[in-house]
Amino acid sequence: MNLSDRYLALKSALIDSGDIRSEQFSTLLNYIENETQYLDAPASTKYHCSYKHGLLEHSVNVTEVLIRLNKSLGANLPISSCIFVGLCHDCGKSEQYIMKDPTPKQIQYGYPGSIMYVDEESWMEHSTRSLKIVSKFVDCTDDEWAAIAYHNEPHNGTLSEWRETKLGLLLQYADYYATRFMEVTGEEKSKSASQNEE
Repeated sequence: MNLSDRYLALKSALIDSGDIRSEQFSTLLNYIENETQYLDAPASTKYHCSYKHGLLEHSVNVTEVLIRLNKSLGANLPISSCIFVGLCHDCGKSEQYIMKDPTPKQIQYGYPGSIMYVDEESWMEHSTRSLKIVSKFVDCTDDEWAAIAYHNEPHNGTLSEWRETKLGLLLQYADYYATRFMEVTGEEKSKSASQNEE
C-alpha cells in the first residue's frame, strides 16, 4: 500500500472507530490537511523523513507501530486513542517546517527542495504546538494529552515528573522505533533514488 492509502485507512479507522469524538477527529484532520502543511511538510530539518511528505510518512509509521504494539503487548488501549495520538503527536511541525521547491541545481543533482524552518513562536516546542492544535478540536483524555505532551522527552534528554501511562510509553516506543529503524533522511533518500536510476 502506498503512503496515501495507508493514511486514508488509518483516518477511516479513526473516524469509524465508534468513539463519541468521531466528528471532532474528522474536523481536526480536515483542518490539519487543508489549513496546515501536514500532508507536505518534512518530519525534521535534516534527520528522519527530512523531505516532502515526511511528516505524513512518519505519522503513519508511528501509528502503525503503535497499533501493533498495543495488540502484541495486550495493552488493550482504545484503537481511537492509538490512531489519534499516532497521527497527531507531531502535527505541530506542520506549522514549523515548510518544504520549498527544489532549485534547478538541486533538481540537476537529484536533491529535494530545502526546508525552511518557520518558527514565529520560538518558545513553543513541537509537542506543545501539537497540543495547541488538537485541543482546538478534540476533547483529549488525560492519557492522550500526556502522551502527546511528553512523547519526545526520551529523545531530547529531559524527563519531567509525569505520570507514565501505557499510551504514553507505547507512543514513545513507536516514535523511537519508526525514527531509528524505518526512516531515512532526505539525503539518504536522494542517494537511494539516484542509485536505483543507475
